[in-house]
Amino acid sequence: MTNPLLDQWTRRTVNIRGEEIAVWPASQKITKLLDTFILMTRFEDVPRYHPELTRKVFEQEKKGKFKVDFGQGGCGTKIFHLDRWQSAEAELIHLRAIAFFSLVYKCQSPVVDVSMANIFRAGDYCLPHSHVRTSASLVYSVSCGSADPQHGRSGKLCIVDPRMPECCQEQEGRMTTPLIPDMKPGTMIFFPSEVMHFVTPYTGKKSPRISLAWNIDEQLVPGDAIPGGLPEL
Repeated sequence: MTNPLLDQWTRRTVNIRGEEIAVWPASQKITKLLDTFILMTRFEDVPRYHPELTRKVFEQEKKGKFKVDFGQGGCGTKIFHLDRWQSAEAELIHLRAIAFFSLVYKCQSPVVDVSMANIFRAGDYCLPHSHVRTSASLVYSVSCGSADPQHGRSGKLCIVDPRMPECCQEQEGRMTTPLIPDMKPGTMIFFPSEVMHFVTPYTGKKSPRISLAWNIDEQLVPGDAIPGGLPEL
Protein backbone atom coordinates (compact mmCIF):
# COMPACT_ATOMS: atom_id res chain seq x y z
CA MET A 1 0.00 0.00 0.00
CA THR A 2 1.39 3.40 -0.97
CA ASN A 3 1.69 6.25 1.50
CA PRO A 4 0.89 9.56 -0.28
CA LEU A 5 2.33 11.65 2.54
CA LEU A 6 5.59 9.71 2.57
CA ASP A 7 5.83 9.99 -1.20
CA GLN A 8 5.22 13.75 -0.99
CA TRP A 9 8.02 14.29 1.51
CA THR A 10 10.57 11.97 -0.14
CA ARG A 11 10.11 13.81 -3.44
CA ARG A 12 10.54 17.26 -1.94
CA THR A 13 14.10 18.66 -1.93
CA VAL A 14 16.05 21.72 -0.81
CA ASN A 15 18.89 23.07 -2.93
CA ILE A 16 22.05 23.51 -0.86
CA ARG A 17 25.01 24.87 -2.79
CA GLY A 18 23.75 23.36 -6.03
CA GLU A 19 22.89 19.97 -4.56
CA GLU A 20 19.29 18.82 -4.18
CA ILE A 21 18.88 17.20 -0.75
CA ALA A 22 15.72 15.26 0.04
CA VAL A 23 13.64 16.62 2.89
CA TRP A 24 12.78 13.07 3.92
CA PRO A 25 15.25 10.51 2.51
CA ALA A 26 13.50 7.43 1.13
CA SER A 27 15.35 5.17 3.58
CA GLN A 28 14.65 7.35 6.64
CA LYS A 29 13.34 5.33 9.59
CA ILE A 30 11.26 6.44 12.58
CA THR A 31 11.76 4.36 15.71
CA LYS A 32 10.09 4.25 19.11
CA LEU A 33 12.29 5.00 22.10
CA LEU A 34 12.03 1.90 24.29
CA ASP A 35 8.42 1.12 25.23
CA THR A 36 7.29 4.76 25.22
CA PHE A 37 5.30 7.19 23.11
CA ILE A 38 8.50 9.03 22.15
CA LEU A 39 9.75 8.75 18.58
CA MET A 40 13.19 9.35 17.11
CA THR A 41 14.91 9.51 13.76
CA ARG A 42 18.54 10.15 12.84
CA PHE A 43 19.67 11.81 9.62
CA GLU A 44 22.91 10.44 8.25
CA ASP A 45 23.62 13.24 5.75
CA VAL A 46 24.65 15.84 8.34
CA PRO A 47 28.17 16.39 6.94
CA ARG A 48 26.53 17.95 3.89
CA TYR A 49 24.97 20.85 5.79
CA HIS A 50 25.89 20.95 9.50
CA PRO A 51 29.03 23.13 9.13
CA GLU A 52 27.08 25.84 7.30
CA LEU A 53 24.04 25.40 9.55
CA THR A 54 26.25 25.97 12.59
CA ARG A 55 27.71 29.08 10.99
CA LYS A 56 24.20 30.37 10.30
CA VAL A 57 23.19 29.87 13.93
CA PHE A 58 26.06 32.08 15.12
CA GLU A 59 25.38 34.57 12.34
CA GLN A 60 21.77 34.96 13.48
CA GLU A 61 22.89 35.26 17.09
CA LYS A 62 25.21 38.11 16.11
CA LYS A 63 22.51 39.87 14.09
CA GLY A 64 20.23 39.70 17.11
CA LYS A 65 17.01 40.25 15.16
CA PHE A 66 15.29 37.10 16.44
CA LYS A 67 17.42 36.61 19.55
CA VAL A 68 16.09 36.34 23.10
CA ASP A 69 18.09 35.42 26.21
CA PHE A 70 15.84 34.20 29.01
CA GLY A 71 18.72 33.92 31.47
CA GLN A 72 19.84 30.98 33.58
CA GLY A 73 17.38 28.11 33.41
CA GLY A 74 15.78 29.47 30.24
CA CYS A 75 17.40 27.06 27.76
CA GLY A 76 20.35 29.19 26.76
CA THR A 77 20.18 31.84 24.06
CA LYS A 78 17.18 31.39 21.77
CA ILE A 79 17.00 32.50 18.16
CA PHE A 80 13.47 32.23 16.79
CA HIS A 81 11.91 31.90 13.33
CA LEU A 82 14.07 29.27 11.62
CA ASP A 83 11.98 29.77 8.49
CA ARG A 84 13.00 33.46 8.25
CA TRP A 85 16.76 33.03 8.39
CA GLN A 86 17.12 32.94 4.61
CA SER A 87 19.22 29.81 5.07
CA ALA A 88 18.77 26.70 2.94
CA GLU A 89 20.28 24.59 5.73
CA ALA A 90 17.82 25.89 8.34
CA GLU A 91 14.98 25.47 5.83
CA LEU A 92 15.94 21.82 5.29
CA ILE A 93 15.79 20.93 9.00
CA HIS A 94 12.66 23.03 9.47
CA LEU A 95 10.91 21.08 6.71
CA ARG A 96 12.17 17.80 8.17
CA ALA A 97 10.49 18.64 11.48
CA ILE A 98 7.25 19.44 9.65
CA ALA A 99 7.55 16.20 7.66
CA PHE A 100 8.08 14.20 10.86
CA PHE A 101 4.90 15.64 12.36
CA SER A 102 3.01 15.16 9.10
CA LEU A 103 3.93 11.48 8.89
CA VAL A 104 3.15 10.72 12.54
CA TYR A 105 -0.17 12.55 12.66
CA LYS A 106 -1.08 11.83 9.03
CA CYS A 107 -1.59 15.56 8.66
CA GLN A 108 -1.40 17.24 5.25
CA SER A 109 -0.72 20.78 6.49
CA PRO A 110 0.96 20.99 9.92
CA VAL A 111 1.26 24.44 11.51
CA VAL A 112 4.45 25.48 13.30
CA ASP A 113 3.54 27.48 16.39
CA VAL A 114 7.15 28.31 17.21
CA SER A 115 10.61 27.34 15.97
CA MET A 116 13.99 28.23 17.42
CA ALA A 117 17.66 27.49 17.85
CA ASN A 118 19.05 27.07 21.36
CA ILE A 119 22.68 27.89 22.12
CA PHE A 120 23.95 26.54 25.45
CA ARG A 121 27.22 27.85 26.80
CA ALA A 122 28.90 26.91 30.09
CA GLY A 123 26.39 27.22 32.92
CA ASP A 124 23.26 27.23 30.74
CA TYR A 125 20.46 24.80 31.52
CA CYS A 126 16.73 24.37 31.02
CA LEU A 127 14.28 24.06 33.90
CA PRO A 128 11.68 21.24 33.79
CA HIS A 129 8.73 22.30 31.66
CA SER A 130 6.13 21.20 29.15
CA HIS A 131 4.46 23.08 26.31
CA VAL A 132 0.91 24.32 25.95
CA ARG A 133 -0.99 25.08 22.72
CA THR A 134 0.38 22.30 20.50
CA SER A 135 0.17 18.54 20.01
CA ALA A 136 3.84 17.75 19.57
CA SER A 137 7.29 19.12 20.33
CA LEU A 138 10.45 18.22 18.43
CA VAL A 139 14.13 18.74 19.18
CA TYR A 140 17.03 18.35 16.74
CA SER A 141 20.67 18.03 17.79
CA VAL A 142 23.14 20.15 15.83
CA SER A 143 26.04 19.84 18.26
CA CYS A 144 26.48 18.23 21.67
CA GLY A 145 29.22 20.75 22.41
CA SER A 146 32.43 19.78 24.15
CA ALA A 147 32.60 16.86 26.55
CA ASP A 148 33.35 17.41 30.23
CA PRO A 149 35.05 14.32 31.71
CA GLN A 150 34.00 15.37 35.21
CA HIS A 151 30.34 15.79 34.29
CA GLY A 152 29.08 12.94 32.12
CA ARG A 153 25.53 14.27 32.11
CA SER A 154 26.45 17.77 31.01
CA GLY A 155 23.86 19.29 28.66
CA LYS A 156 21.64 16.20 28.46
CA LEU A 157 18.02 16.36 27.32
CA CYS A 158 15.99 14.51 29.95
CA ILE A 159 12.36 13.39 29.84
CA VAL A 160 10.22 12.51 32.85
CA ASP A 161 6.65 11.25 32.72
CA PRO A 162 4.66 9.19 35.26
CA ARG A 163 3.13 7.17 32.42
CA MET A 164 6.52 5.76 31.41
CA PRO A 165 7.82 2.75 33.40
CA GLU A 166 11.37 3.78 32.48
CA CYS A 167 10.91 6.91 34.63
CA CYS A 168 9.21 5.07 37.50
CA GLN A 169 11.58 2.19 38.19
CA GLU A 170 11.08 2.12 41.95
CA GLN A 171 7.34 2.65 42.23
CA GLU A 172 4.57 3.04 39.67
CA GLY A 173 3.67 6.68 39.12
CA ARG A 174 6.69 8.02 41.04
CA MET A 175 9.28 9.56 38.74
CA THR A 176 12.72 8.67 40.07
CA THR A 177 14.72 8.19 36.87
CA PRO A 178 14.83 10.60 33.92
CA LEU A 179 14.88 9.10 30.45
CA ILE A 180 17.98 10.41 28.64
CA PRO A 181 17.82 9.83 24.87
CA ASP A 182 20.99 9.51 22.82
CA MET A 183 20.98 12.85 21.00
CA LYS A 184 23.94 12.48 18.66
CA PRO A 185 24.15 15.25 16.04
CA GLY A 186 21.53 14.64 13.35
CA THR A 187 19.03 13.11 15.80
CA MET A 188 15.47 14.44 15.88
CA ILE A 189 13.17 13.48 18.74
CA PHE A 190 9.37 13.77 18.77
CA PHE A 191 7.19 13.77 21.89
CA PRO A 192 3.75 15.01 23.00
CA SER A 193 3.97 18.65 24.06
CA GLU A 194 2.58 17.93 27.52
CA VAL A 195 5.55 15.71 28.39
CA MET A 196 7.83 17.20 31.04
CA HIS A 197 11.44 17.65 29.90
CA PHE A 198 14.55 19.60 30.83
CA VAL A 199 18.23 20.01 29.97
CA THR A 200 20.92 19.48 32.61
CA PRO A 201 23.51 22.25 33.17
CA TYR A 202 25.95 22.39 30.30
CA THR A 203 29.54 22.53 31.56
CA GLY A 204 31.49 22.30 28.29
CA LYS A 205 34.05 25.06 27.82
CA LYS A 206 35.47 24.71 24.30
CA SER A 207 32.32 24.92 22.19
CA PRO A 208 28.60 25.47 22.76
CA ARG A 209 25.79 22.92 22.66
CA ILE A 210 23.33 23.72 19.83
CA SER A 211 19.84 22.36 19.25
CA LEU A 212 16.81 23.33 17.19
CA ALA A 213 13.26 22.98 18.49
CA TRP A 214 9.66 23.24 17.32
CA ASN A 215 6.14 23.14 18.70
CA ILE A 216 3.74 21.98 15.99
CA ASP A 217 0.01 21.40 15.74
CA GLU A 218 -2.53 20.26 13.18
CA GLN A 219 -4.09 23.71 13.02
CA LEU A 220 -3.27 27.34 13.71
CA VAL A 221 -3.40 28.23 17.40
CA PRO A 222 -4.52 31.84 18.08
CA GLY A 223 -2.56 34.08 20.40
CA ASP A 224 1.11 34.42 21.24
CA ALA A 225 3.30 31.32 21.03
CA ILE A 226 5.22 32.51 24.10
CA PRO A 227 4.23 35.03 26.81
CA GLY A 228 4.94 38.54 25.58
CA GLY A 229 5.10 37.44 21.95
CA LEU A 230 7.91 36.46 19.63
CA PRO A 231 10.54 38.87 18.27
CA GLU A 232 9.34 40.05 14.86
CA LEU A 233 10.87 41.60 11.77
